[in-house]
Amino acid sequence: MTVPNPGMLPANPGGGPAQARTGAGRKLNDPNQPPETVRYLLFAWVVMLGGELVHQLFSIAMAFLNPSALMESAREANKTVGGDAVPDDQISLIVYASITLMGLFMLAFVLFLAAALNAVARQKKWADNAVRLLMVFSAFFVLRMITVFLVVGASTNDIPTAVVALDGVIQIITGVAAVCGLIFASQDDAKKWSAKQDAKGGRGNHNDSSPVA
Repeated sequence: MTVPNPGMLPANPGGGPAQARTGAGRKLNDPNQPPETVRYLLFAWVVMLGGELVHQLFSIAMAFLNPSALMESAREANKTVGGDAVPDDQISLIVYASITLMGLFMLAFVLFLAAALNAVARQKKWADNAVRLLMVFSAFFVLRMITVFLVVGASTNDIPTAVVALDGVIQIITGVAAVCGLIFASQDDAKKWSAKQDAKGGRGNHNDSSPVA
């Protein structure tokens, strides 16, 4: 029986596992793909912003369901000013308009943080500043999580306990995600990722292709 010469055999017939490994390695080494730390960072901040959005929706809904505390505050403010008595229907209109405007403002705030997160993910020019902004509000969400058991709004007296508890759980999830975001944002890979745009075209960029004397 004739034994074939190993040198005459194809090195990788059909482009099998070796080619697949090469493609996978090329994908892993792609500088445009975020490293693992950045992926965890983006996921943590997505959870944080999603939790904050749900919390704001809960807050708006609870304020609409029980505006009695706000109406009482409006009446007290009117008495303090010493003006003419304002009818209850006008007070109700003012309170509901205030709740609507505050809700729109808070939703716009969440959308602004989402735009900052998108800037980090896409390495836009202000990605480094976006990371700092998200870290500041992450610290705020952590502090709010710590005080969630200590501060209970007066407007929640007539709200079902299950709804208030669910809102507290959402705030805790948001705070935990914020802690994870702060941890991942302090890693070197995350700092390099957000500063990469500055290295490409920002200040201090030098053209290495210029001729050297």
